[in-house]
Amino acid sequence: MTDNRLTVGYARVSTDAQGYSIALDNQIQRLWDSGVDRVFADIASRSVNDRKGLQSLIDLINQNLVKVVVITRLDRLTSNATLFESFVEALKSNNCRLEGIDEDLDVSEIDGEFIGSFKTLLSRREILIASKRSRYAVEAKKRNNRANFKAPFGYVVIDRQYQLDNSPSTIPGLTNAELARKFIDKFFEYGSINSAFKAIQDEYGFTHVRKPRSRAQRSFVLEDPNSKLDLTRKPEGFK
Repeated sequence: MTDNRLTVGYARVSTDAQGYSIALDNQIQRLWDSGVDRVFADIASRSVNDRKGLQSLIDLINQNLVKVVVITRLDRLTSNATLFESFVEALKSNNCRLEGIDEDLDVSEIDGEFIGSFKTLLSRREILIASKRSRYAVEAKKRNNRANFKAPFGYVVIDRQYQLDNSPSTIPGLTNAELARKFIDKFFEYGSINSAFKAIQDEYGFTHVRKPRSRAQRSFVLEDPNSKLDLTRKPEGFK
């Protein structure tokens, strides 16, 4: 009997920074090349459990509409052992397979499920170690009165110290340091980020001042290999 259910791909990266967006594009293209019918994608940490793309995929599996889930590697899925176990349970309950492009991910048998659970725990350990290492680095810089890795807007790091950024800003006649000062003053005057931006727009006659990039979680569903993932637009397939 022919199984007409879907083969679905899942992709994930941590942030929408340029390098990560390229990595997401590459993941999605590899999933299309593997023969999937649809792709769910998330921009969120693997430690975040309530990703809309992943949850939508699980809902589809529980409706018995999916025969195969394809991912590039297990760490694209989750670093949470409980979520991994519930995902595997959904696969088994609905006679659905998990396949990996870069590694064998057969979780239909006990040994395969154990290896998958172990890899998930190792992934969680990796996150904890990286977080601890980053925290120690920041604390060491504070003890030595040194600047952090990235300077706040309006500053630059020179010789491991913060200094005012006196390079020209996008507003003629103002340096980045002066623009940052303006924004802070407007924020305290009006009480919100949006009002501060609007006040600067009104003062200098600009119709648009670009706001900082949001780090909020984003999710996508793509149903056509010709679909292009445009991170500047509202996510496709979700309201």
